[in-house]
Amino acid sequence: MSTETSWRVFASRYLRLGWLGFGGPPGHVLMMRRQWVDTGVVEANEFTDAFASVSLLPGPASTQLALWLGWRLRGYAGLLAAAGFFITPAVALVLFFSWLVVGPGHPVVLEAAALGAAAVVPAVALRAAVDLGRGYKIAELARARQVRLSLYVLVGIVTCILSPLLLVVAMILSGVAEIAVTQRSHAALAAVGGGTATKGALAWMALKVGALSFGGGFVIVPLMHGDAVSTHHWMTAAAFSSVVAIGQLTPGPVVATVAGVGYAAGGLGAGVFAALVAFTPSILFVGAGARHLTRIRQHPVARAFLDGAGPAATGAIVGSAYLLLRSCTHPWQWPIAAVGALAIVAVRRSPTVWLLAGTAAGLVLEASFHVAV
Repeated sequence: MSTETSWRVFASRYLRLGWLGFGGPPGHVLMMRRQWVDTGVVEANEFTDAFASVSLLPGPASTQLALWLGWRLRGYAGLLAAAGFFITPAVALVLFFSWLVVGPGHPVVLEAAALGAAAVVPAVALRAAVDLGRGYKIAELARARQVRLSLYVLVGIVTCILSPLLLVVAMILSGVAEIAVTQRSHAALAAVGGGTATKGALAWMALKVGALSFGGGFVIVPLMHGDAVSTHHWMTAAAFSSVVAIGQLTPGPVVATVAGVGYAAGGLGAGVFAALVAFTPSILFVGAGARHLTRIRQHPVARAFLDGAGPAATGAIVGSAYLLLRSCTHPWQWPIAAVGALAIVAVRRSPTVWLLAGTAAGLVLEASFHVAV
């Protein structure tokens, strides 16, 4: 075993990834590439193939890549250690800031900062959808495929806005439809329902986030919104937007946002429970399929399913941007949202930069608004 893959080096690099991995999935992938590919530990082709393969799995791709690297470097013990080092800091920070911002007796100044960042989140969501859309290379597709892809995106948008409860079903059916068209095969779906008790409902919400999300970190937003705001009323729309902003501003996996929703639903224990449920599928997926990920990537049925479910998830992100924008109920949030949208479209910087700018603007504008009143 070379010193490059010793436990000391392994732990040091994964702790840096967990505590300093800002920028969402693109930032995480870049950081892991610099840690392991640029240092000659993992070959570039192996790294690229692994990322492409985990992207076909439901759940957070960058988290699953981190778990696969843990397995690749130190076996199954490394996979579990990678989960602990990468996921735990994000969950802890999200819970801490959720307690500060949406907990009882939160300071007004922190609420203003969070709402300022939340005003930028709709534009960040739209940019995520646009970036995902570029990956489909629509101009290179056949006309029939272009029509189907557009239909899947539209289904995702409409379902997210009108019936968040059916969003998962819409994504799955879009995937099955693409299989039927391209592979001339059929698939059966088992209906799954969440319980009415808070713990059962929270588990179902977290399971959707961890096991049924396709298309990147922002897909979790519409998956959580319906349960957290509309169905179970665990939190207000404004509080939900603040927790989403916290998830974007903290390092580590964006899926840790689910811990903030869990905190709003039932306190610290519920937040930890939601995080455990959300991340467990990724650990199981990678643990069971680490040796076979390249086969998953090459499987025509798996590829066809994602060709349908992925665009529907992209549409859901667009729909979530509308829902998040609708939650901006403070007058001073609207100029932040407008300027943030223009800045994110015009200047290709990390969304974290604009979220931090929104935080600062929230502090200034909220104070100015109260002085004017």
